[in-house]
Amino acid sequence: MNVLEAVVLLTTSSEIKSGQVLKFCNQFQTMKYCGLKFIIITNNSDYDPELLLFLNNTRIFQSIEIYDIKIPKLEDIYIKDQKTYKTAWPRLGLTSGPNILFFEAIKHCFKFNTSLFLETDCRLKENCFTVCKNYISSSCDFLISGSKYLGDAAEWSPSVFLFHHLNGVAFYRTGSEELQNLIKNVENFIAVNVVNKRSLSYDVAIMAFIYESIEHNKLERTYYRTVDSKLIGNTFILNYSLEGNTDTQEINKYFPNHVILHSKLGI
Repeated sequence: MNVLEAVVLLTTSSEIKSGQVLKFCNQFQTMKYCGLKFIIITNNSDYDPELLLFLNNTRIFQSIEIYDIKIPKLEDIYIKDQKTYKTAWPRLGLTSGPNILFFEAIKHCFKFNTSLFLETDCRLKENCFTVCKNYISSSCDFLISGSKYLGDAAEWSPSVFLFHHLNGVAFYRTGSEELQNLIKNVENFIAVNVVNKRSLSYDVAIMAFIYESIEHNKLERTYYRTVDSKLIGNTFILNYSLEGNTDTQEINKYFPNHVILHSKLGI
């Protein structure tokens, strides 16, 4: 049986200093004890530890841990416009910062059966973790379960990888050897593509790796189709994370049972 064991918040020192992490965690105040482990993983320790002292009063989790990945400054970058970046690309491309944060975080979570990855722009309903635990315990054979982009932002593109990929805010079967192998292959896939000046964010890269493996690897085509079938959507997590028109009334109409809204609306 699948079991949700950890809630992981991917964040940065700048979000801690700005108070965004505090605003996110304030959502826990009205929640009941869930028995999950809460893990904050950040890019560096360039913040005052006292900014996280409020966590001492958070009682809904079995434990709370904070890990600093210590990403080197030259690799801790997120560049949208390739033309503006004139120096040598880091190993994991122009979105190297978020990529390193994700890969180090998910490797840390390989010891858990299933982990829920969140970001600070996620709005959580009061029953969020109860619903999530029930969903995972009754779920089918999946590797990643999350949401495609559902909004109407101008930067959204119907290209195959962007259209079909699941956003990084999702459930991951972190204890699965199959997922662990996929993650390692995707990290290498991103690094190989950097040589050709192709920069991929980790969530898009997961889908790109699978699709290109199906297309070019005839010997393992059936296997990667099977992997693709285990990346599934759910309506508990909704991805409206790009800048666009997010109509909460419409969201509640179409997805009344959602408990996590990944949106730029703020908390």
